Amino acid sequence: AKAWLRRELTHDPTRDGLKKYQEANKIKVTGTLNADTLTKMGIALTDAQKANVAAHAAYDAGKAQD
Repeated sequence: AKAWLRRELTHDPTRDGLKKYQEANKIKVTGTLNADTLTKMGIALTDAQKANVAAHAAYDAGKAQD
C-alpha cells in the first residue's frame, strides 16, 4: 500500500503544475509551494515563512564555511 501511495503523490496534478511553473520561471524545481515560488508568484511571505528562509540561509552559510 505504501508504494501505491508514494506513486500517487509523485503524480499529483498540483505538484506537476508547480514543477512546470518552476521550470518555466527558472526556480529550483521541487513541486512544492516554497518561498521562491511564492515570491515569484507575487504572494507575500508570512513572518514565519520569512524566519524559516532566514534560518535556512544562516544554516547554509554555516555549512559553506566548514
